Amino acid sequence: MASQSAEQAATVHQPRWLVSMAACVLWLVVVCSALAVVYSTHKARQLTNQLAKAQAESADLQVVRGQYLLERSALGAYSRVETMAVDKLHMQPPAAEAIVVVEQ
Repeated sequence: MASQSAEQAATVHQPRWLVSMAACVLWLVVVCSALAVVYSTHKARQLTNQLAKAQAESADLQVVRGQYLLERSALGAYSRVETMAVDKLHMQPPAAEAIVVVEQ
């Protein structure tokens, strides 16, 4: 029995350098993990900032698009086209006798 307890005591007590090495490895793992968390948080904030800028730009472009649509509808309005045809091109509606109806 005495030999067994001596063997158990020898196996339980590890060399100090092995314990120190394990502590160093665990410390390095913790530091690397902390640095990874800091990096991923920084990257997430950068991407969130880029997303906010892109959304703001999108909203601005939607406003400009709305203005262009209004301008296009105003320029293509029938009354404006008719006014320009009469004033600038001196066009006029045809007389009733000049209208020819084509039948098939």
